[in-house]
Amino acid sequence: MTQEQVSHQNQKQSKKTEEEVAPQEETSQESKERQDKLSDDVEGLLGEIDGVLSECAETEAEAQAWINAFVQKGGQ
Repeated sequence: MTQEQVSHQNQKQSKKTEEEVAPQEETSQESKERQDKLSDDVEGLLGEIDGVLSECAETEAEAQAWINAFVQKGGQ
C-alpha cells in the first residue's frame, strides 16, 4: 500500500468515527425526555393489552357458565 492510500484510508476511518460519535451527542435532557415518552407509550400499550385480556377473560367466563348450564340441563 502506498503512503497516499494509507493516508486516504486513515481519513475515511476518522470520518466514520466522527459520524458514529455525532448521533451520540444527545444531551442528557433529550435522553430523559425520549425515555419518558417511550415509557409512557409502553405503559399505554400495556394498559390496552390488559384491557383486551380482561375483556376476553370475561367473555370466556360467560361462555363457560352458559356451557355449564347447558350441560346441567342434559343438553335440552
